[in-house]
Amino acid sequence: MHLTQDMTVQQVHEAGHARMCIIRSQMQALLDEVGVVGDDLAYLDAIKADPRWRAEGETAIAEIFRRYIARIAPDIERSFNFKPDAGYNVAPLHGALEGAMTFGYYDVPKKNGEIGRFLFNTRNLSQAPLMNVASLTYHELVPDHHFHMASQRENKALHPLRKASFCNAFNEGWAEYAATLAGEMGMYAEPEERLGRLVMDASLTCRLVIDTGMNALGWSLEQARDYMRRNAFMPEAEIASESLRYSCDLPAQALVYKLGDTYLMELREAMKAALGNRFDLKDFHEAVLKPGALPLPLVRANVEAATARILSAAG
Repeated sequence: MHLTQDMTVQQVHEAGHARMCIIRSQMQALLDEVGVVGDDLAYLDAIKADPRWRAEGETAIAEIFRRYIARIAPDIERSFNFKPDAGYNVAPLHGALEGAMTFGYYDVPKKNGEIGRFLFNTRNLSQAPLMNVASLTYHELVPDHHFHMASQRENKALHPLRKASFCNAFNEGWAEYAATLAGEMGMYAEPEERLGRLVMDASLTCRLVIDTGMNALGWSLEQARDYMRRNAFMPEAEIASESLRYSCDLPAQALVYKLGDTYLMELREAMKAALGNRFDLKDFHEAVLKPGALPLPLVRANVEAATARILSAAG
């Protein structure tokens, strides 16, 4: 139901382990590049103590998000033909919700004239290092949830039911694809921002291992939490709540982020291989986004149809 892919539990579990090995290798390469002696946790502790990567209060945190929005703005036209008319921004989450959300959530425009907003958790972000805000911006706002959900609401070619359709593998797979795309665009300019992206990648990749471990492969709750302590870079309170989410709140939902991202990346590479020098990233993004949220095999069909049209037009 969540993945919309033909994968076994064991395949998902093994994909998580394999991906985590890659992330660990990338983290070590980053440590070597910046000349850090020690492990990734020591580097994280140093960043946590660095005032350059901390902020407190609504205004200061909002400005950091807006810095990353401004950074990617010049690259949007080079990468997207199809995008929403609605604008986007950030705003603080209502205080009553701060205890229930780690970072916040994307709020889609409900009617014409509204903007899409990422509502950020001021309390939690004031207490943590902010090297992950770049990755969070590109996953939650632009070009990720906003470009997908706002354009889907605006698209007059879609049936009203399709305008409101929700497909987990697409929604979160696209958002993670977009955050990865931002890295390809050079949006994680500082080593701390690149580490923030890797930490987010690691926490999402953990889900492939521990969700399948607890729900199908006999892992205990404590075994899953030990794996998160080694690999997820989360505080203990978040490990406790997140592991319950995977085990008995929303089993399998957390698998879609990285498997959806991987699926879309593979589709893009297949389209690029088929088209050669005719490949345009804008065409791929339009083929994925314009039909709205769909099960991933239907996304594949749309990308393949777009590829065929381009080949046919080229003679």
